[in-house]
Amino acid sequence: MEAKLPHPASPGVPWGLVFRICLISLLISRVGELLCAVFGLGGLWSTAVLSLLSTLLPAAAWHRQVPVSSFVFTGKPALKTPFLIAGGLGGLLLINALLSLPFSSGSAGTEGETSAQALVVFALIPAVGEELLYRGMLWKLMELGSRRALLIGSSLCFAMGHRGIGAVVFALIAGLLLGLIRLHSGSLAACMVTHGLHNALSLLLTGEAPGLWFWVLTGGGGVLFVLLLPRGASPASPGSFQPTREDLLVFGLFAAAALLFGLI
Repeated sequence: MEAKLPHPASPGVPWGLVFRICLISLLISRVGELLCAVFGLGGLWSTAVLSLLSTLLPAAAWHRQVPVSSFVFTGKPALKTPFLIAGGLGGLLLINALLSLPFSSGSAGTEGETSAQALVVFALIPAVGEELLYRGMLWKLMELGSRRALLIGSSLCFAMGHRGIGAVVFALIAGLLLGLIRLHSGSLAACMVTHGLHNALSLLLTGEAPGLWFWVLTGGGGVLFVLLLPRGASPASPGSFQPTREDLLVFGLFAAAALLFGLI
């Protein structure tokens, strides 16, 4: 009888570097918030500056190890990318509604704040900056491992960047969904568009109770997204390795860190 070949092992993700990048981003954000509170620098644009600094500075600091060109220009996206964006957007809004997080004035900083400036600060800037960091630089580092490690690890990193247990839980689920878009479209821009549209719609619907049309559209979008996911490996995906024991240990540590930082 022919012996079965062992399942190939993951070449390994530099988890230490991944965690350092996440921690630096978090420290920039939290220390910046503290300084703004001390010096009375609150407002939309201070939030915008902190968002940019906490995402773009780590990307700039580790540019030599992970050049921006290596994850921004990744070739032609899959033909089904627009449908993945539409389905992913519906799924994000549906999950947000089920977790009772969306359409609250807290996300905008000021009740009813739906100005063009607010859309830039809470939709455009996070969509570009966070996706560059989490589904760009960190994604590129985690491509050295398995697809499962890639999706779970990037989602946990994304969750670590949020405050409040509810926001951490939503970010974890949203990170998985955005990761699936990144994995099966091969496009970072698709994640940016989905992320930005979700934040913008959540802001525009602030204070409104979702009606039947909302549940129909978002539910349909979620179903569409699931149907579009291939049952096998995607051409845009990395190798089919299973997570190693080290990966699983790191997931536990990252989850604990996300919960801890979410409470701070």
